[in-house]
Amino acid sequence: MEARKSKNIGTIKLGGQEYDIFIAKSEAAKQQGLQHFKSLPKDEGMLFVINESSPVETFFHMHNVPFPLDMIFLDDEFKVLDVKRGNPEDDKIEGIASYVLEVNADSGIKVGDEADLEDDDEDYVMKVLGPDGEA
Repeated sequence: MEARKSKNIGTIKLGGQEYDIFIAKSEAAKQQGLQHFKSLPKDEGMLFVINESSPVETFFHMHNVPFPLDMIFLDDEFKVLDVKRGNPEDDKIEGIASYVLEVNADSGIKVGDEADLEDDDEDYVMKVLGPDGEA
């Protein structure tokens, strides 16, 4: 599967880049993440909603993700708290965050950067993609 611009539900500006994003808010969407995607276009990503009111400890794994990612740990005001690299099949990448943005590795995003989120749907409607990439 590949992410497709027509499936995005928001845009985030961070580190001098603009990314079309999917927003994973439900537990099912967070568990699925980018698993089984073959690639991720340079200008796309996935935003995981962890705890909107305050940062909490969280962890991610890279099972079934065949490409490296930057995992951007953000606070409740979308300020970058930490940036960690996730390599294919990593078991546990830990951090403290309200939100985690996954984009391709070597994004240039750094601690202290601030993001600007423009979501297309304030209620975060998540669409599940089938094997053919369609909702």
